[in-house]
Amino acid sequence: MLEFRNVRYKYPDGTRVFEKLSFIVNEGEFVYVIGSTGAGKSTMAKLITSEAVPEAGSIMFYNLNVGRLKKRKIPLYRRQLGVVYQDFKLLPDKNCLENIIFVLEMTDKRKQECRTRAREVLRMVNLADKANKFPKDLSGGEKQRLAIARAIANKPKLLICDEPTANLDPEMSEEIMNIIEKINKETGTAIIFITHNSNIVNERRKRTLVIGGGTIVADLKEGGYHLQNEQVREFIEKEELEETQMITGLLNGDLFISNLSEQKKDDLLIKLLKEKKDEKQGG
Repeated sequence: MLEFRNVRYKYPDGTRVFEKLSFIVNEGEFVYVIGSTGAGKSTMAKLITSEAVPEAGSIMFYNLNVGRLKKRKIPLYRRQLGVVYQDFKLLPDKNCLENIIFVLEMTDKRKQECRTRAREVLRMVNLADKANKFPKDLSGGEKQRLAIARAIANKPKLLICDEPTANLDPEMSEEIMNIIEKINKETGTAIIFITHNSNIVNERRKRTLVIGGGTIVADLKEGGYHLQNEQVREFIEKEELEETQMITGLLNGDLFISNLSEQKKDDLLIKLLKEKKDEKQGG
């Protein structure tokens, strides 16, 4: 469904973000994206939504090359996506129902169809009784649920969640996760969930992409912040990562190795690099 192929990107000031970013997300899949602050997680989301354009490589969404879309075609493409932000981005002068209807009306749906769908998604996120309430009257968790309802109103094929639990307490975070998992299971919507919340990633194990050093430093089927040493070794051997990428990833904390002191991390790094050098020399 979504494929990044050797994507390169840098900020307008020249700072390099991605060198060779490659991964695939399949239909209906739920994928965590983790990495240290500044690794490029939110930038990756902007590349998907065509708010940013790669300088090289390609981003394919089905048969569309997102980076080459003409401006007039971008709004139509974005109808296939839903985005949930940590700061909600709700319309303060519209009530809950109107916040959703406003988005649906942009897709040329009939007024009654928009109203019916808006009430349907409010029920999905347990806000049916808040339809006439304004954002200022909602708790943080309710605001995020409304943001989710708005994001899925147009039945997107992919829902991008950019730190949706960052400003919520643990109880509210659990509630949001339950709703997003329900959407994934019941509607088949693929989920890209960007987060720093280690509790969620470790307790609700799913495929996890780790971004660091301008690339994917780990792609783990079972997920989790805390990687076992053998998982690190197997991934590096499989992908044949450049030594600079391994160093950057490990030193920036992008590989979250559990129960290791800094000395042991250094020892592991040295050992991995030595093994790679020996393999190259032997080859």
